[in-house]
Amino acid sequence: MKILPTATGKINTCMKVYQVVERKPTKAYCKNTPKSKMGVSDLASCKSRALVARDGKKSHKLSSGKRVTVGNRKIKGARYGGPLPDYS
Repeated sequence: MKILPTATGKINTCMKVYQVVERKPTKAYCKNTPKSKMGVSDLASCKSRALVARDGKKSHKLSSGKRVTVGNRKIKGARYGGPLPDYS
């Protein structure tokens, strides 16, 4: 397995075992870690579970039929029982 440097050029050597083994970050990790310090996958998972507010001016058509701008809101994705559609 190859260890690659992050975008800042530094190698993340202080990862916990659960971050390597598990796919989903814990609720405490999502609540207490700043967005800038999270990995991209962890941040996406936290947003989908509505533990971190979404950003941007993107609007989505919810399952109720309404169109809503999701920036600065905590809205669950379809995978976790929320109204936002799954685009994968």
